[in-house]
Amino acid sequence: MLKLSGIFNTMVVFYMIRRNILNILKKNKKSLLILGPRQCGKSTLMRQLKPDLEVNLFHEQTFFEFSRNPSELESRLKACKGKLIFIDEIQRLPSLLNTIQVILDKPSNRYRFLLTGSSARKLRRGHANLLPGRINTYELGAVVASELGFAIDEERCLKYGSLPGIYSAESDAERQKTLRSYAATYLKEEIQAEALTRNIENFSRFLHVAALASGEYLDLTKLGSEAGISPQSAKRYFEILEDTLIVHSAKAFAKSSRKRLVKHPKYYFFDTGVLNAIMENFICSPDRKGRLFENLIFNQL
Repeated sequence: MLKLSGIFNTMVVFYMIRRNILNILKKNKKSLLILGPRQCGKSTLMRQLKPDLEVNLFHEQTFFEFSRNPSELESRLKACKGKLIFIDEIQRLPSLLNTIQVILDKPSNRYRFLLTGSSARKLRRGHANLLPGRINTYELGAVVASELGFAIDEERCLKYGSLPGIYSAESDAERQKTLRSYAATYLKEEIQAEALTRNIENFSRFLHVAALASGEYLDLTKLGSEAGISPQSAKRYFEILEDTLIVHSAKAFAKSSRKRLVKHPKYYFFDTGVLNAIMENFICSPDRKGRLFENLIFNQL
């Protein structure tokens, strides 16, 4: 168990968590794209690489400036003396990747780009230019045991997950407050703002039903029926959950690849705390502990 003295505040504990991927990123000389759900620490990780210029597309004024002026990035680069450029929430403006490619392809290019995104849907489904051969892509999740010296608080993780800012919060009340707002923020900023679906009420209901069945075999017909939507809508909504990195599927094991194709996969939410928040239940009761532990182990792997 991880025991923290009261003299440490939340920010100190947060920065004590050194992500395993940091050394890999420091050694990598190519431009990078880091994908991961909100609050998993992507921006904090990129800032540890000490970028010379930071562009946050989540900031509305910045987003509008880049949206209405195709040469905004090039203008800012001319005013920047450094070489390392960090662009946060790149999925909000996928067309910017075309400009980045042009810059990277110039013989005189001196820039290296650090890009982050909390949703792969607009990039993958919108046929965005993912800069093949020019950029390395990684996925970042919640904190794992090895990043805490294997002194992880299992009970805390089962109840509240291991998103870095939430795991290192000072109290359970603070953790619950943040997690309760996570689902609402996800629906508003990730789903509604990005127009991933027209019917936010149906999607919200499906999200809750999917959380209740996390860890079970994927049955879209059953999930759709319980959410009061068609199987086609259930399939589309589940794809959104996967593309926004909220759930991950685990394919069934079979020695025959043909049999493996017809078997139903299981699926898990990326973080047990977010899962509990969607279910509005932070009690790790005996009837829930087994499934939560399975979800936690899957996330750790």
